[in-house]
Amino acid sequence: MSAPIRDHRHWRAASYAEAAVTTEKTTMTTPIIAGFYPDPSICQVGDVNYIANSSFEYVSGVPIHRSTDLVTRTLVGNALRRPSQLDLTSAPASIGVFAPTLRHHGDRFWLVTTNALEIQRGQLIVTAEDPAGPWSDPVHVDGAVGIDPESSFLLRLEDSERPRWRNACGY
Repeated sequence: MSAPIRDHRHWRAASYAEAAVTTEKTTMTTPIIAGFYPDPSICQVGDVNYIANSSFEYVSGVPIHRSTDLVTRTLVGNALRRPSQLDLTSAPASIGVFAPTLRHHGDRFWLVTTNALEIQRGQLIVTAEDPAGPWSDPVHVDGAVGIDPESSFLLRLEDSERPRWRNACGY
C-alpha cells in the first residue's frame, strides 16, 4: 500500500518570503534567512525546524540551518559536500543545485533536489540520520527529469522486494 511521507509538519516558502512568528507576547516578521538563501524548504521535527536552501553552482551544496523559532538559526552543515555527491567543476553561473526539499520520516532526513548540470540523470535523493551529516551518496531517480522537486509526493511503494520512489517536479 502506498503512503505519502508526512510524519511531521512541513512548509515551503518562496524565495525571500517572510514568515510570521507568533509567541504569547509578541508577533514579529522576519525573512526566513537573510542573504543568499533562496528556495527554503522547512522540515519540523519535534520543536526544531530544519531549513534547506538552493546553492546553485556553489560547493558545498545545500546549506542546512537549525531553528526553534524561525527568527534565529544556526548552520549545521551542507548536505552535498563530497565530490561523489556533487561535482560542479564545469557548472556555469546559475546552474547546479535547485530548490531542495527536506523531509523527515522514521529515523532519517530525506533531501530531494535537482542538479541542473546533470538534469538528464533525474532528481537526486540523499539521506542522513542527523541533518549535520554525514549524508549518503545520491540515488538518482531515473525518469524524474525537471527542476524544483516536491517530495510531499514522494511515495514508498512497499509492495516490492526493494523500495521504489516516486516524485513530482515543478517542470
